[in-house]
Amino acid sequence: LKDYGGTKQCLSQLLDEEHQRELEQELEEKRSPPVTTCQPILHEEIKQLYDMHSSMMNLKQHPIVFRHLPYAFTGTTFVNDC
Repeated sequence: LKDYGGTKQCLSQLLDEEHQRELEQELEEKRSPPVTTCQPILHEEIKQLYDMHSSMMNLKQHPIVFRHLPYAFTGTTFVNDC
């Protein structure tokens, strides 16, 4: 067994060295910069949709808020992910 594995001290030293390399590697990894969250925006037109007492809306009159599905994410970071 000694011929194949060496002494306990030798194995322990190898494990310590491996652990040290792993710790150094973790410290060298670059951390991504912290992100800032955006404040969500809920347009007044959206609020009118769930208001039971408001009149029926013509969505075509509000093209900035209501877009056809292919253009829904234009100008957002989500469009880059899809």
